[in-house]
Amino acid sequence: MINPRFQPGGDKYESIREDERRAFYDRVEAEKEEIRSAIKTVVSCWTENEIEAGNVPTFEHFIDEYFEWDHQELYPIIIAEMERVEKIIESEKRGRISGVS
Repeated sequence: MINPRFQPGGDKYESIREDERRAFYDRVEAEKEEIRSAIKTVVSCWTENEIEAGNVPTFEHFIDEYFEWDHQELYPIIIAEMERVEKIIESEKRGRISGVS
């Protein structure tokens, strides 16, 4: 028989439920961070490859190629990472050009 303290309404039941909820939310947050990290890696590589190929990387082209990332809550992450990589590459190009002169 289950101790009544661990059944619904028992004093231990709610603390166990709270522990389970906390563990779930911790796990979900970890998964969200892994997703953010993965999307940034994919966007970074794709943007760099597009620029090296002489193309202008756009959000629309990225989503066409990687439709699995087409979720509105990811759009700001995608756009910010594309802009970040473009700035880095542009900065590197300027550094090489000024270093040659």
